[in-house]
Amino acid sequence: MAYVNPADEIFPTATAAIEDAATRHAERVAAERARLVRSDGSAVYSPAEHQERESQILADAGAAYDAETARHLTMADDAREKAEAELVTLDGDPFDRLTADEQAKAPARRTFVKEDVETLPADELVRLARAALVAKDRAGCYLFLRYLARRPRATGDAAGLATVVRDLGEVFGAGERGEKRRGLERRVEAAKSLKGRVDMARRRVDGRDERLEAGMRRQYAGMF
Repeated sequence: MAYVNPADEIFPTATAAIEDAATRHAERVAAERARLVRSDGSAVYSPAEHQERESQILADAGAAYDAETARHLTMADDAREKAEAELVTLDGDPFDRLTADEQAKAPARRTFVKEDVETLPADELVRLARAALVAKDRAGCYLFLRYLARRPRATGDAAGLATVVRDLGEVFGAGERGEKRRGLERRVEAAKSLKGRVDMARRRVDGRDERLEAGMRRQYAGMF
């Protein structure tokens, strides 16, 4: 599958607007710089004035581009901050997802479940945890999830315990939260990429791309 930049995927209108702004301002720069030379290619002004006027053209175009794209930078910052704040609070404690009655029952059983997890063999723990799942015993599921997730995995029982821990997590929306986490992380990545896109496109406006290309041509010319 071809790579899709997250900014193009999540902020397509903004990325299109940024590219459009860069193209228009770069064309404006080209048109205004063309007025600095005659039809025969000679400069209209002295070298010093030519340089001053060209620098002003680039500065004005860069400032105009910045003013036009500032809203996209603000939007990117807001989107990133909001997504990062949601990520911080996404998981929480599964205990908070229990009803008041279930929360009251869990502490009385905590010691027994903890002891079972520490002492019983893996296959017996999987059987007990699955019994809690089948019975829709959410307090029991919470306790098994809490302690099984912390139990060291021996080579022989890792797969079975990992599977039942995953299934216990689903009771408390772990799968849904995982999907939401991936979406939020993608949004953070997209916001950062969008800010980079603004600067990358600006290089076509303020002459940085042109200067870089000219420098590379001089470098390569000196090699031969």
